[in-house]
Amino acid sequence: VPLRVLTEPRPDLHRPRRRRTDRTAELPQLAAPRATRTVELDVLLIGRAGRWLVERRGAGAAMTGLLQFPSLERVPPSGEPSGLFTLSRGALKSGEVLGRLRHAITHHRILAWVRAGRAAFRGAPPDGLAWRRRSELEGAELTGMTRKVLRTGFLD
Repeated sequence: VPLRVLTEPRPDLHRPRRRRTDRTAELPQLAAPRATRTVELDVLLIGRAGRWLVERRGAGAAMTGLLQFPSLERVPPSGEPSGLFTLSRGALKSGEVLGRLRHAITHHRILAWVRAGRAAFRGAPPDGLAWRRRSELEGAELTGMTRKVLRTGFLD
């Protein structure tokens, strides 16, 4: 079979079919970008007898079921917390600042002050909180920010 050589340029061969047939309205449209939201919080490192206090993210929350160090959201000037961090302030007390880190989750930009903390309860921790050894945290399902706190050496 002899080959047929095209002598005329065919620019439409390199364009997608929907563009060639002027059906661009059928192409999916990008959603408008979400506005970024700044979240400020205190991450509390509370140790007792070689164990660290962690909380499990509740059902219905972002990152459900993952472990994280107790985190208390600071109320922003707008007065509306992000809802990412819902721990009650009553059971825990924050202390001196150990450091600061930044983290991002989707459209949230998080500025976290890592603080020494103390538990304001005796005996078993309230629901959602538990004591874990550092070695147990290494293989656990943790939030990204908790992994970042472990990597930066705040527990050493």
